[in-house]
Amino acid sequence: MEIMELMVSIMCGWIKSMIKAEKEVVEVIDLLMDMDCVGLKPNFSMMEKAISVYWDLGKKDQAIIFVDEILRREIMSLEDGIDDVHRGGPAGYLAWKMMEKGEYRDAVKLVIRLRESGLNPETYSYLVAMTAVVKELNKIAKALHKLKGFAKSGFVAELDKENIRLVEKYQSDLVEDGIQLSCWVIEEGNPSVLSLVRKKLLAMYICVVNGLEAERQLWEMKLLGKDVERYLSDIVLAICASQGQKLVVSRLLVTMESSSSSSKKKTLSWLLRGYIKAGNFEDAAETITKILDSGLHPDHLDRIAVVQGLRRTITKTWKHGDLPWTVQAPLGCRLDRTLSNIYVYKEVKALDYLDDLVIDRGLTQDSRVYCCICEIYYKMYVYMLYRSIFVYIIVENMLVPVN
Repeated sequence: MEIMELMVSIMCGWIKSMIKAEKEVVEVIDLLMDMDCVGLKPNFSMMEKAISVYWDLGKKDQAIIFVDEILRREIMSLEDGIDDVHRGGPAGYLAWKMMEKGEYRDAVKLVIRLRESGLNPETYSYLVAMTAVVKELNKIAKALHKLKGFAKSGFVAELDKENIRLVEKYQSDLVEDGIQLSCWVIEEGNPSVLSLVRKKLLAMYICVVNGLEAERQLWEMKLLGKDVERYLSDIVLAICASQGQKLVVSRLLVTMESSSSSSKKKTLSWLLRGYIKAGNFEDAAETITKILDSGLHPDHLDRIAVVQGLRRTITKTWKHGDLPWTVQAPLGCRLDRTLSNIYVYKEVKALDYLDDLVIDRGLTQDSRVYCCICEIYYKMYVYMLYRSIFVYIIVENMLVPVN
């Protein structure tokens, strides 16, 4: 055994020397083939060594040629008894080296080109390429998010329609590549990788914010008997909420009923943020109610975002003359302070008071509506002072004027 390991070590040293001496790739592979003369087989470790040497020396093109020739000659690249899904092969290893350096698109193109050239890259290479697709899509999503932030701050100009079209086309091409790779993996007929394929497809659709397809992958994983991480379902829920997919949201919320309190709060918080992102503050307010009725406390920033969103909506509606003269809301409890005591505070203090009141008192849905109404009328009060308009709200079926 020690002699065999010594011979392998010597062989790897020869390979490294030949590559450094800039010998032709074919000569290096011929050396690997000649190993049979001394009772050695060209296994994955030796090919991994050769690819690493090419890569570390900056010989990327030669590394690609090396992999092409290995697959073309159908040299045994896997050790006996080891599944290629977990062990890998030359194509997958080179794709992984590219991905490690951030060359995600090149890794995808490599595997697709090998397959379309009639070669047979190992299953592991398809999974690596799908991972590269996800990473590239994620990188684009992050870059777009930063760009929107800079544009909003006025540091850069917003993307024009042509640039947006090019970005969307690039994302679409990446998704198509990922789907093609997944089809090839499924064709391999290895059931142990199906859940991995579905998970990578799910990640792809999350990156491009495709709620419907993402939900489909969730159900595909469940049909395979694979437990889906809760946070993935929550992300898909938020995406669907932001896109107004009410039926999908209803289906995903069914799985929440049997979850723990902490998981339920996380799920509803994701749902809430989806509505906030879409500017749907009515459904966001209903979600706040669900959280409160479950005996949970919404996050402070989420509560403030919803109240401010409702205020902006009411202010905009009032300017268009569509606001009703009075708002009726049957209430379940009496507040310590009347609206006349609230409006004398500064806006932020009034917001904090109402916000804390909802949480500290554990008010019911009707009471929460009352708090929102109080905040809305606080903003309206300043506006209407100039018009001498009296605003009324119903508190426990009694009309109380705002003075």
